[in-house]
Amino acid sequence: MRAVRYHEHGGPDVLQVDEVDQPDSAADEVLIEVRAASVNAVDARFRAGSYGSVSLPAIPGGDAAGVVAEVGEDVEGFAEGDRVFAGGMGHGEGGTFAEYASIPKMKVAHLPENISFEVGGAIPNVGVTAWMAFVENAGLRPTEYCLVHGGNGGVGHTAVQLGNAMGADVLATAGSAEARERVRDLGAVVAFDYDSETLA
Repeated sequence: MRAVRYHEHGGPDVLQVDEVDQPDSAADEVLIEVRAASVNAVDARFRAGSYGSVSLPAIPGGDAAGVVAEVGEDVEGFAEGDRVFAGGMGHGEGGTFAEYASIPKMKVAHLPENISFEVGGAIPNVGVTAWMAFVENAGLRPTEYCLVHGGNGGVGHTAVQLGNAMGADVLATAGSAEARERVRDLGAVVAFDYDSETLA
């Protein structure tokens, strides 16, 4: 199969497309034929060697969406041909910038038919981060105020929408007038300029 890999740390120029063996799925893993994978900031940090350690050569990528090609013998709830998305592979595991990726079942979910592979592949990292911040850590409730600093970023734009969907009054920051307009369109009741000297 084809896979994007880097054999040394550095800038984007160290990335190359290699022919590698298709991974096998362990007993608790799902082998996914990758149709879309998102690029997150953490992928660039691992590639640069500035965030954690990885074994080289490495296949980057923490999020993906695709079709189940094979399931491990201990995996239940998934079958060959299922549409799925997966994430949480960004902490040194990687592997989604390839035609196939073998991912632990606990990091895989069914992708609804009305969600494209491209959207599904972009959800996990930012979606789980926003969910953990608001639901698991903050216990955000309807009518409460919440501040999303950097509301136009990857996690930020997802957090604005999630907070709005949860019934909170979302306040957000963004750098440009255009970005602040976009953040308001996503559900922020107010968008502030984070470069303003009077932000506080």
